[in-house]
Amino acid sequence: MKICNLVIVLLVVSMNALGQPYIILLPTFS
Repeated sequence: MKICNLVIVLLVVSMNALGQPYIILLPTFS
């Protein structure tokens, strides 16, 4: 587990809270 993954998870939760398609961010960081 990389520390960056934790940051990404936080971003995903934030985007999900806003109702934005956070799925687009997954392939971007991957």
